[in-house]
Amino acid sequence: MVNQLKTIISTSLNPVYIRTANRLGDNLLHKIARIYFIAILGVLLSGIILTVISALTMRFYDFSLLAELKDKKFVLKHTAKTTFLLIVLMGPILEELIFRLFLKPTKLNVAIPLSIFFWLHMSPFFTSTLNIVDSTQRIVEAALSFLFFLGVYCLIKPHFIVDLRGKYFKFLYFFSCLTFGFIHFFNFQPLSISILIFSPFIVMPQLIYGFLIAYIRVNFKYGFFMGLLFHILINLPGRLF
Repeated sequence: MVNQLKTIISTSLNPVYIRTANRLGDNLLHKIARIYFIAILGVLLSGIILTVISALTMRFYDFSLLAELKDKKFVLKHTAKTTFLLIVLMGPILEELIFRLFLKPTKLNVAIPLSIFFWLHMSPFFTSTLNIVDSTQRIVEAALSFLFFLGVYCLIKPHFIVDLRGKYFKFLYFFSCLTFGFIHFFNFQPLSISILIFSPFIVMPQLIYGFLIAYIRVNFKYGFFMGLLFHILINLPGRLF
């Protein structure tokens, strides 16, 4: 497992686009299991660090960071079944499409996440600006998102994909991992100065997940689907226990 961790760290520090990833096999499945164990250790380490930080803030500034996070944690206001599906299934699917699909750059793999991001931001616009909340909204959203997808797909030039696979790939890789991690501090509402200051430690588990799943996505055959399964398995225990 130590060798696996060293490989992940070295690859993450200097990511390179891989056209043909490792094939599936018994050894590969063992690697995935070890990566999952590394993720668990990462969560435990993050918990220890947050606990220490919270104890220090309580001692020197008279406030508990963990208590503030507990008070401000966003809670989905749905039935238990719907919440389970959103967190364990729909959330991972959308997040993998948005944050990891483009790590194998093609015109399709770039256009899809941009279009999903566009679609996700259409609903607030219709609701707050145009005051449209019925089925018409869904139809217009779908139509505009599809047109957006076609436009982006047609505008992407082959040399841009070559650049994403080459000189821009390291930026693309870090962008994927870091945005996936830091977007999760919006799970705490309303945001406060203390949450912003300690955000790297607060979202450390998600940052670890981001780098681990990106590693799977880039280096393993069927990496997208294996990363999605990994993501689901990461979210699952929190909804079962």
